[in-house]
Amino acid sequence: LGVAVGGEGPASTGSNGLLAYAAILSLGFGIGIFFPITLTLPVEAAHTAAESSALAALMLLVGYTFAAVGPVVLGTVRDATGNFVIAGWLLVAIAVAMLAATTVLSPRRLGTGRRGPIVEA
Repeated sequence: LGVAVGGEGPASTGSNGLLAYAAILSLGFGIGIFFPITLTLPVEAAHTAAESSALAALMLLVGYTFAAVGPVVLGTVRDATGNFVIAGWLLVAIAVAMLAATTVLSPRRLGTGRRGPIVEA
């Protein structure tokens, strides 16, 4: 909500205010739905509890490493260029690369069609 409330008060009127509120709603909706779904993917793709643990560890390691390094890299780019334009385009390039990487995923590669329950009784 801090994006939609500027120094002069809430930006509730005008196209910029509506755009800010739309951005807040879409980001909240996306994070609220897709983050928990993403956390369940290792369970769906694994055949055993050990595989599920290994996939979850890899996923969390890579994800949180990017989350920790990203602001430093983008801040360095911003400091070097003096504005956020290049940093923004860098984010777009990373998003496109991540989207391209998803094309190699398939049900066969993800290991769907489990052979049995994840947790043995």
